[in-house]
Amino acid sequence: MRQRVHRQPNHFAPAIDPGTSAPATLAAPRLGGMVYQRGASVYVIGGQTGVGTAVAVHNEVQRATLDANGNLSSFVLAGTLPTPLLGASLFAAGGTLYLAAGATGYASPNYALTSAVLAAPIAADGSLGTFTTTTLTMPYAQCCGASLTFGKTLYVIEGLTGTGFTATTAIQSLTLP
Repeated sequence: MRQRVHRQPNHFAPAIDPGTSAPATLAAPRLGGMVYQRGASVYVIGGQTGVGTAVAVHNEVQRATLDANGNLSSFVLAGTLPTPLLGASLFAAGGTLYLAAGATGYASPNYALTSAVLAAPIAADGSLGTFTTTTLTMPYAQCCGASLTFGKTLYVIEGLTGTGFTATTAIQSLTLP
């Protein structure tokens, strides 16, 4: 005879800010931002608001902290990027956080894509320094691709390129010096 296993339904609950006992929130609403966590620091970087013809791309860096029990605080504004950005490939190497390619703006129906690479130093406590534009560039402008790193090489697989936000089958790579 087969035993029946009773499974609990998935229950999702908001993260509770340990400082306020209220649900944790972003400092500003975002879609398509890049997320990075190191130590107790969690960042939401850039992103967009709106959809359709009401899209705006943003340059804010938002930061929250995790306490010893893994509770996430609400996010606060912690800096800015040199340019608005969404859908960049994010990777850390050699004590630096990099944002490669992405979209810097929107004029219906197209996003303005970039091949630029931004960088910020990562402090020992996980906090980020100021983002600057580097002399590195991706082979071509691209947004919203999946990425992985191996050593000091970033691979961006798939994504959107060109006018009309066309999906690509190309794989590009960038190796840090």
